Amino acid sequence: MGWLSRALAMVLATALGPAATRAQVSAPALSVAQQTELKNSVGQLADPTRSPKTKLEAAELLLTRTYPQARHALAEFLSNPANPSAQVAVAEAIARFGGQDYVEFVEPLMAMLKGKEEPARAAAARALATYKTPAVTEKMVALATDTKLDRTIRLVTISALWQVLDKNTVDALVRLLNDRDESIRNASAEALAKLTNISAFRTNRALAKQWWARNRHKDHSQWLSDLADSLARANSALELENAQLRDRLARSVSELYTATPADQRGLMLLGLLKDPMVDVRRVGASLAMSRLQAGESLSADIHAQARTMLADADPMIRKDAALLLAAMGDGETLGDLLGRLKVETVPAVREGLLAAVGQLRDPKSLPAVLEQVASSDDSVAAAAAMALSRVAAPKALSESQNRKAADAVLARYKQIEPQGDSTTLRESLMAAMGAVRHKDFRPILQTALSDQAATVRLAAVSALVLFAEAEDASLIASLTNDVDRGVRRAAIAAVGALGGQKHLQAILQQTDPVVESDEGVRKQAWDVAMAILSKADTKVLAGVAASLAERTDAGVYRIRVLQLLVDALKVAKSDQLPAALRQLGQALAKASRPAEAAPVCAEAYALLLGQKDPQATAVWLEWVDALVAADDPAVVKAMLEQDDAKAYETVLDRFCAHLNALLDGGKYAPAIVLAEEATRQLGARLDPSRQQALAKVLNQARARQLKADRERVALLAPQVMVGDETARLAAAGEIQAMGERALVPLLEELQRIVSADKPNPEGEKALLSILTQIAPRLTGYDPAAGQDERLKTIQAWMKN
Repeated sequence: MGWLSRALAMVLATALGPAATRAQVSAPALSVAQQTELKNSVGQLADPTRSPKTKLEAAELLLTRTYPQARHALAEFLSNPANPSAQVAVAEAIARFGGQDYVEFVEPLMAMLKGKEEPARAAAARALATYKTPAVTEKMVALATDTKLDRTIRLVTISALWQVLDKNTVDALVRLLNDRDESIRNASAEALAKLTNISAFRTNRALAKQWWARNRHKDHSQWLSDLADSLARANSALELENAQLRDRLARSVSELYTATPADQRGLMLLGLLKDPMVDVRRVGASLAMSRLQAGESLSADIHAQARTMLADADPMIRKDAALLLAAMGDGETLGDLLGRLKVETVPAVREGLLAAVGQLRDPKSLPAVLEQVASSDDSVAAAAAMALSRVAAPKALSESQNRKAADAVLARYKQIEPQGDSTTLRESLMAAMGAVRHKDFRPILQTALSDQAATVRLAAVSALVLFAEAEDASLIASLTNDVDRGVRRAAIAAVGALGGQKHLQAILQQTDPVVESDEGVRKQAWDVAMAILSKADTKVLAGVAASLAERTDAGVYRIRVLQLLVDALKVAKSDQLPAALRQLGQALAKASRPAEAAPVCAEAYALLLGQKDPQATAVWLEWVDALVAADDPAVVKAMLEQDDAKAYETVLDRFCAHLNALLDGGKYAPAIVLAEEATRQLGARLDPSRQQALAKVLNQARARQLKADRERVALLAPQVMVGDETARLAAAGEIQAMGERALVPLLEELQRIVSADKPNPEGEKALLSILTQIAPRLTGYDPAAGQDERLKTIQAWMKN
């Protein structure tokens, strides 16, 4: 049943007469207008081709209707996970208008919130937050605080709870500030800041706990609830509006900058960076960064202003300034960044400072970076570890520096709580381990190959590759069939780099669609396998070529392997070369590449003929078959030189059949070339019936080609004479590509134009231009001569 049929069925079941469901039997009958409205809205929600905007409008319309059939239809869509876009639309409508009057929506919304569709989760959470009833709030709080639940469900629930000004909600969010999962702590702090409108809670969790300790026992009066609720809604709308304004500002400023004369852009950019408005300064920093990335240089005044911005009152400006300074990168930048790092208290800004320090890759930053690696704030420690991975990557550290870096990384890694959410920190520390490459890291990285988190396994693989220890290849090889696509790709590349031929079969296994469903991973496996095979010996190459023979998906790669094998056998001057050449020729022919197959088969035939090998005749047949398939006239010479009468007759039959196939398929040009060549060279070896058949094919091909050329030139000639340059050039190019075949049809077109009662000098000139390019021998035409004189010249050309 299609979406429209299902939509109609829903309408009929909910609104139209005797077939109504039991729940709707007592519902009042709908008017014709209401029936039409319900039918259209349900159809729009059910239609998979409708835009999200259209579906949202349909859901909002039904939500504002008072007849129960509309409510029932919305509940049906909320309960149908097969139509997630409709679920999202209905949930967004509830979030916008409030759902406290629709208790039947709660359970479907809870199911969406706990489902697997991320957009549906977020929409459901926002919708549920509008209920503000104790029962619904209790359910949402339970989800947010359930440590056994999927983290993404908890996060989306917490992100919606800021709309619920309820003591239990606030209490739960404060308790979640102590959660082991850093992302949960951050989300809870953000929700508290929005709910209370106290922005300091985002960065100062201790302050939030103190505030709640003072206020948790106060009466929850209705007026306070209403006031806070209104404040929260106003704040939400303001934040959305500000975000939109910032986007518009950024676009407008960027367009203005582009339109500004080059010699004035520096002053404009400096003015943006000095503007009293935070949003304008941020746009200026973003624009400055984009200019650097585009290869522009920035003035000394802008450098100086960026240093000043390191002490800006706004944390995000300070972070932007750090990254901008690193991108400009002069001799004073490192000192400025490290100086700010000593006094900066906002974790997000410290992360930005460390990222900027890492970009400079200066070993002098090592002490400060290692100090931050030891930070108790996981996000700051992770940023420091990433900075260390960049500082150490160029092998710029001395032996003593390397030892200090190793000690710092090991010490911080040991502090990680086994049950906590430390994925990002572990990834970053492993990146540092790969850069520092201390021997004590390898056991940690080897153990991490079996970690539950795919990103950690990926980080471990990437780090171990940098150690370049061949024995690690065996451990990494087990991840070539990992459940995570990114891990599989990294493992395949790593095994190729570390293990080479020893693990070739494991890599080749991942090229098989039966084993690996992801095309990108298969491509990665092929690239690695071919890199290994490019250095393999003839035995390995022959074995792989044989193993790929039955794989229909591996034709192109088998050809490449056979080409490598042929090259290796030539270097070795091996007697196995003819057999390998034959395999390559057969593979190319099977892949519909006869023009490439022909010279390979010819080489194999020459070698076998010189060895008087009995397989020579069979290979000769394969060679001429390739020539025939490629429409190569050299096939006639090959046939002429064949002394074996049986082989000659066999190929002659195939050749004649191919000519007829070309004729039937409308491929007249190659049929003419082949038939002319056969008539010229094979005349003495053809019996009368063959000669007649060949002549018939040739005459038919010429006649049909001329007819087709006339029709094509008649179609293209008017386009050569039109005003549109693109069409004119395209038509002229196609006629010129026809060469001499276009000569007679063009002369006929020229004759028609000159004979016409109404002169067409532009068309005459255009056709003459093409004619002289196709056949420079055509001379003596005078466009200024009389009509009769010009026609005589054209007729003379036709005779020649």
